[in-house]
Amino acid sequence: KKKKKNFCRETDLHTCPDPPMSEIAGFLVLPVRLQPNSDTVHHVYFKEHATRKEDARLPKKQTLFVLNPPHWDVEENLRHLFEPAGKVASVVLDHSVHVVKGAKDSIAKEGARTAYVVFHSPRSLERALSFNLGERREFLPPKSTGLSKWKQEYTASRPPPEELKADIDAAVAAFDDETA
Repeated sequence: KKKKKNFCRETDLHTCPDPPMSEIAGFLVLPVRLQPNSDTVHHVYFKEHATRKEDARLPKKQTLFVLNPPHWDVEENLRHLFEPAGKVASVVLDHSVHVVKGAKDSIAKEGARTAYVVFHSPRSLERALSFNLGERREFLPPKSTGLSKWKQEYTASRPPPEELKADIDAAVAAFDDETA
């Protein structure tokens, strides 16, 4: 007989014999469902922000450093995830590369996006750092996806027809003046 593997689906967080991973390389691991009825989980890694360099946007004892934020509506989703801990003052997005000591390829890859969640009070940061990591959480649904998202982005990246016509008319007039 084949031995059954000890397999635990993400939906069985409370009955799973092995608890979900709660920490890696000093980061707390927050599993978040992509949709309310989905088994698909995205892991957000976070810890208290600590740096030697002072930055007024990222006050000490009030800021979380977040790795692997969601890829859509980042600010809104991070506010949604961390508002239960307390009022979020701001979310600062960072697209630079961060190397995490002790981490393998699992969390810190070249080009990994990061963010900072700044709370109004140090008490809110403490509450976020003591989240129940096994509690069920979901992202907000994307405002748009697929073709509709592409169409919105494409339309937003193009000038309005009146502006385009004015630019073309000016270029044609300038060319006519040069060749006349």
